[in-house]
Amino acid sequence: MDAYNHGNPGSVREQRLNYFMENYLPKNEVLYRLPLDIQIEPFWAELSNRRKAGAVLLPLENAAGMPYWYTLTKKMVAASTRLCGEALNCTEEIDPFRMKMTSAMTQEMYFTSFVEGAQVSLEESLDFLGSGAEPSNINEQMVWNNKNAWEQMCKNLYRPMDEGYLKYLAWCLTDGMENCADDYRQTDTHPVAAMGYESYSVPPACRIPDMMRRYAAFLMDPGIHPLVKASAGAAYLLVTRPFPEGNERLSRMVPAAILFRSGYPFFKDISLSGVIAKENYLYYKGMCDIIRDGGDLTYFMEYYLEMLVRALDQMNEWKRRKREEEEKGLAKAEHEASGIPLGSSIQAASGRKDGDAPAAGQAGLTAPGSPGETESPAKMKQAESTAHDPPAVTSVHGNNGPAR
Repeated sequence: MDAYNHGNPGSVREQRLNYFMENYLPKNEVLYRLPLDIQIEPFWAELSNRRKAGAVLLPLENAAGMPYWYTLTKKMVAASTRLCGEALNCTEEIDPFRMKMTSAMTQEMYFTSFVEGAQVSLEESLDFLGSGAEPSNINEQMVWNNKNAWEQMCKNLYRPMDEGYLKYLAWCLTDGMENCADDYRQTDTHPVAAMGYESYSVPPACRIPDMMRRYAAFLMDPGIHPLVKASAGAAYLLVTRPFPEGNERLSRMVPAAILFRSGYPFFKDISLSGVIAKENYLYYKGMCDIIRDGGDLTYFMEYYLEMLVRALDQMNEWKRRKREEEEKGLAKAEHEASGIPLGSSIQAASGRKDGDAPAAGQAGLTAPGSPGETESPAKMKQAESTAHDPPAVTSVHGNNGPAR
């Protein structure tokens, strides 16, 4: 019997409804948090109606022709406040006609394939890109395509993000591959490895051209916040799967192009796929949640905005540690040149005594080169050999194999 038919248990129901408005969980995760006297179907219907009542409708449609939507959660607001605060204090601007590749973008060429299960190491990828050789296998082809696509994206930041632009990037990402995206998907089904044996659907092929025209108009709309464009734009490609190949890599590339164009230049110094690779369970969970729901993109958008904050924090921490090591190196060089014993002078300057532990954050750098520095793959590889090892990135794919 449902809690609607009880007296006091109704307050428990209301508490649960309020909880799930604050903590935005999908239906399968709501179920096991309900007591047995609250049935999931009527509870989920009421919760969905409450969420939709305050939702923002997007000019993007699902396979049934209904608009996608999202609910602005407290976590999304907090993440946007953090990101916009960083943009407010940032004095750097990107020249759309002279955008250069950065070392983080070079790492992105590897990590965006690694996220999908590519069987190649970062070192092997850098060796290949630095060799100038033609691709000899599918992994090298993907890395080479990623490089070409990112170079073209940087060269065309001034270009509107219209349908032709999106098609061109998709083609660059899949050139020379079995299912090259020289046009939209022609089938009404599409494999999504992360969904496993679970039933799901994608929009029929006949609807994709119109859906992508709407998508391009959404990306070019100056009245929509760029953080909404980036997060919802990535989510839409993941649920629509408009191309026969490269959809997930395109879904990680389009938000970067949006952020570069929209006052967030610091993201050029971050490999977002590198961050996703460390937490790919959360990434694929958010993706599967929006595929299951069919209309609510909040699950992925909330994850994506919080991921951007984590990426920004990691970059700032990296820069802080890099400054500390540079300052230590400069102090050492000055003391060696002056003939003053280094140990006693550094201890005096820092206020430490013999036996004291070093200050936190004085460990080695976690990434080669300067984040904003343009580096060749060969130079990056050389820097890696002299820098401390970066933290390990663990892939969690289970038995699903690469996702497309």
